[in-house]
Amino acid sequence: MRNIMEALLAAQQIELQSTRKTPAQEAELARLRGLVPAPILGHYDRLIVRGKKGVALLRNGVCCECHMRLPIGEVASLAIANEVHLCSSCGRYLLLAPPEPAAPVETGPAKRPRIVRPRKKAGA
Repeated sequence: MRNIMEALLAAQQIELQSTRKTPAQEAELARLRGLVPAPILGHYDRLIVRGKKGVALLRNGVCCECHMRLPIGEVASLAIANEVHLCSSCGRYLLLAPPEPAAPVETGPAKRPRIVRPRKKAGA
C-alpha cells in the first residue's frame, strides 16, 4: 500500500503543479492514477474537488496538512506497509515522511561546575 500512497502523492504533485499540463505530464498522471484502486481514488478526488490535498505526509507524529498530532498507536501502525490510513482530523490519506537526517551537534570543552557555598550569617 505504501507504493499506492507514493503514486498518489506523485499524482497530487503533478495536479497541483500547474493548471496547464503538458502531454507528458498528462500521460504520467494517467499512469499514476492507474496504479491506485478505484475506492481510494474516489476519496482522493473528492478531496481535490474541494480544493484540498488528498495525501498528507506524517512527520514526527504530526499531520503536515492539518497540523494535528496523531495518537502514537496510529503512527506506529503507519509503519505497516499493507494498510491505508486516513488522518482522523482532516480525512487525508497519510504517508509516513522519510526520516530527516539529524543535525550535527557541536560540543565545546566541558565547563567546570560552579560551586555554590552557603553565605555566612551577618549577626554571628
